[in-house]
Amino acid sequence: MEKRIFESQMNEIPEPKEPYVLVDVVSDDEIYTGTSNWGNNPDKACWKIKKVWKDGTVWKMGFPNKKQTHSFIWDERETYDYS
Repeated sequence: MEKRIFESQMNEIPEPKEPYVLVDVVSDDEIYTGTSNWGNNPDKACWKIKKVWKDGTVWKMGFPNKKQTHSFIWDERETYDYS
């Protein structure tokens, strides 16, 4: 009887959803990645964007306006400040 209860409870657990992921390889030295939990529309402010770039022999990374939030527009990724 305990096994049946467990199985029915397992059927009620929702499957986790993977976030939408976009990657823009601008060059060998510059990459943008973006994730969204609220859809894949690139012109909506629902993206967490990260820029990775090479400075000499060092790879650096940054987030728009130094914020790691899902509040940016993917289509505007190149206009943000990542320093």
